[in-house]
Amino acid sequence: MEEPSWLPFLDHVAVYEAGEGFLAGAAGGTLTHLFRGLRDSPCGSHLAGAAQAVRDGAPRVATRWAARLAVYSAA
Repeated sequence: MEEPSWLPFLDHVAVYEAGEGFLAGAAGGTLTHLFRGLRDSPCGSHLAGAAQAVRDGAPRVATRWAARLAVYSAA
């Protein structure tokens, strides 16, 4: 029986899931660290502190989500 052509290659499912996890983690990490940076910065530098918090924290969260979803889909 022939497989439908619209199914993704099973070898690359973990790669697709890792990419989706990276995007979801980047979006969630950006929002989380933006508000945390706005809250924790001293008066007069809230926006700069928020930008610094996003630069420092969002890639870390995105990488964690990518790794988790890649491992989950590979299992």
